[in-house]
Amino acid sequence: MLLESKLETLISIIRHSLLILRRECNSNKQKNAEIVLAFTSFNVTLWQ
Repeated sequence: MLLESKLETLISIIRHSLLILRRECNSNKQKNAEIVLAFTSFNVTLWQ
């Protein structure tokens, strides 16, 4: 049950980050996109 909840949180973190990433790429702010990507990687690392 705990694992399931962790997975759901991880998936929502990734989804949220991808949405931000897509928006930043569309507005052509590559630096911000890189920051979001780094943040996502950090969160994924925390949840492993």
